[in-house]
Amino acid sequence: MGLIEPFKGTVRVYGEPPEQGRKYIGYVPQYAKFDEQYPISVKQVVLMGRRSKKGLTPWYSAEDKEKMWEALRVVEMEKYAERQISELSGGQKQRVFIARALAGEPEVLLLDEPTASVDQNLKKSIYNLLQELNKDMTILLVTHDVGVISAYETKLACINKHYRVIAHRDSDREGERETHD
Repeated sequence: MGLIEPFKGTVRVYGEPPEQGRKYIGYVPQYAKFDEQYPISVKQVVLMGRRSKKGLTPWYSAEDKEKMWEALRVVEMEKYAERQISELSGGQKQRVFIARALAGEPEVLLLDEPTASVDQNLKKSIYNLLQELNKDMTILLVTHDVGVISAYETKLACINKHYRVIAHRDSDREGERETHD
């Protein structure tokens, strides 16, 4: 995302510095903080994902609205479009925040602990959704739930407390792996 300078080396997002490459990334934070009293609907939250495409234009086009509905359909939240975001459960909110990221038409979906605030059933549902989305885009997620995620992922990089990276691929499931410092 370009929010922190690397200790060494460089980071590129589709060949561009992160500040310019952000346009390719949809981001879902671990906890999206917002004023629960602020009256904002689910569809308005998802439309926020179109802001990166809008520039300074203050209104949303028919295309923006279609992308909003498409994102809500993907996460199966279209029937909640008119509800206030504060009325939703934790898992429903997480799906709306994923829809917000998808509305921006990202090449990469970056998620920080996407199942931190949901129960086991919703966790499975979110991982199934991400597995579906992974057919059309790259999914990068941070999780401590390695046991569960290993059933869904195609590549896994574990970072230990000493910042060593251990990369696993489908073909290395039986123990073969790459280690990087």
